[in-house]
Amino acid sequence: MNRSVRYAILGLLLLGSLLGLPTEGQAQQKTEYEWLKLSATYKGVDIYGRSVNMADTLRANKRILLYFFTIWDEACYYYHQQRILKDLAQMKEGQAISVWLVEIQGAPRAAIEGKVPYPDNSLSRGDWTTCDGEQAPYTIISDKNFAEQVGVKTYYLPTTYLVCPSSFYIDCYSALESKQPVKAMKAMSDLCLTEEDSPRDGEVIAPRRKEIGEPSPFSSFARSCSPITSYEWTFEHGTPERSSEAEPSVLWSEAGDYQVTLTVGNKNGKQTSSATMHIIDCTKGVNSFPFVENFDQDLETHPDCWHLYDEDSDGINWRCLYQEQLDIPGMPSPSELKLGHNNSVNCMVSWSSFPTQASFEGGELAFNLIPQSAYNWLILPKITIPSDAPAPTLHYSVMSLSGSDTERYSLFVSEKGYRRADFTHVLASQELAPAGRWSSRTVSLAPFVGKDIYIGIKHTDKEKVALLVDDVAVTLDGHYESISLVPSGDALSLYLYGVEMSILFDTTQATRLTIYDSSGCFVYESSHPQSGMSLDVSSWTSGAYIVVLQRDSERALLGKVMIRS
Repeated sequence: MNRSVRYAILGLLLLGSLLGLPTEGQAQQKTEYEWLKLSATYKGVDIYGRSVNMADTLRANKRILLYFFTIWDEACYYYHQQRILKDLAQMKEGQAISVWLVEIQGAPRAAIEGKVPYPDNSLSRGDWTTCDGEQAPYTIISDKNFAEQVGVKTYYLPTTYLVCPSSFYIDCYSALESKQPVKAMKAMSDLCLTEEDSPRDGEVIAPRRKEIGEPSPFSSFARSCSPITSYEWTFEHGTPERSSEAEPSVLWSEAGDYQVTLTVGNKNGKQTSSATMHIIDCTKGVNSFPFVENFDQDLETHPDCWHLYDEDSDGINWRCLYQEQLDIPGMPSPSELKLGHNNSVNCMVSWSSFPTQASFEGGELAFNLIPQSAYNWLILPKITIPSDAPAPTLHYSVMSLSGSDTERYSLFVSEKGYRRADFTHVLASQELAPAGRWSSRTVSLAPFVGKDIYIGIKHTDKEKVALLVDDVAVTLDGHYESISLVPSGDALSLYLYGVEMSILFDTTQATRLTIYDSSGCFVYESSHPQSGMSLDVSSWTSGAYIVVLQRDSERALLGKVMIRS
């Protein structure tokens, strides 16, 4: 079992903003999607020698939060230290919850109290028996056989289960790590069912975005104590259009938004849920230049037509950094963090360790990591390089999130497709992203003139922190500069995070201003832009726009603007 380690980023400044660290959430296990029943209830003693009887607690109509931990794990200690467990134990709304902490290595009481190390010299993170200077209001048990006795698995630390009076249980880590854990746990507690209840809280589980012709795997989530006996799927214009399988695979032949409906049933009744699938057309690829991706729009995981591969299948892959920030224990809100290149909010991140917690105190960003390896692929959409391109070039910016360690990565090209085995051309091998600062880099694509290609960025490092990638562009003449100006009054300059009702341009020495929509279609042009000119965009459609400020016949400043209604 890996132990948490602690890194600190000291004095990292990026255009006046301190770096922050997002974390990857715990990997979901099967028990997060269904209720299971304990094979037995626990009967024993707590660390003080007092009798504990799970059956008696459940008969009293109480829920039990099982919290499996070790005394040395800092991710476990976080929820105790931040009084989250205490708040849950004292929850006044809804059904009462009895919080049980179970030390899985059988540590003695003195070690749990932080007075002595565990026999293998593992140091306790502190006193687990007190919180806010008071006796912690939960039951603490030290029994390495506890999980086996009741018939549950400890997949990771902390492993958490909510046990209902019916002895049915479910993984509740998602509620524990939410921004409002008491509210989330209450909602989950209210869903305690019996074997006489019909399914509830149904949900279609599938990627909400897929490409034309790409199979989409579907599964479902429904709270049910009785076994699910039927699945009735309908897929609007999909192939197939109907299915009775538990986990069907479906594809669509045309781009668009399609409705998916599922009715699940058990012996007591049925419940229906639905979802919308967004099917995109990636067959045409990129054929309008310059191609620019700043990752500054709202992203669930990555932009359309990009692809991600977790080569080592460890559950950690490239991800939108903004989304990561939403999941980090101990981190401030994303709006307060600007980790991207040119002080932008967003970029892509690949971890070389598993982050569990972050904190920011006294000008120091500190975070906890479980050492891991990174073999993660970030693959651009298909790009068609024109046969007359004078100097096709890949532009990108990289940074290691560590203040002291570099991160290794390589660049590959495929002329066949975006599958892992297709990348046979090496553009750059074992490159190093600098520690704690952004570096903008270019690579010639001249060998691929007149060809359709895919470009892959592979992060290959281990036991460090993370690799960040931002401002990816492909140009035909080799020239690219990103713009990042500052807000000006009620109007915004060409600002990479978005605008309100107008854009204020700094067009010093510019001879032409051109704006395109996200599909590359012409929207606006000014042949003689004036510095400080304001362009009203209140009637424009919400979305991303590419701005080109041409200064002479050869160079242009490029930026992406998000317009939101």
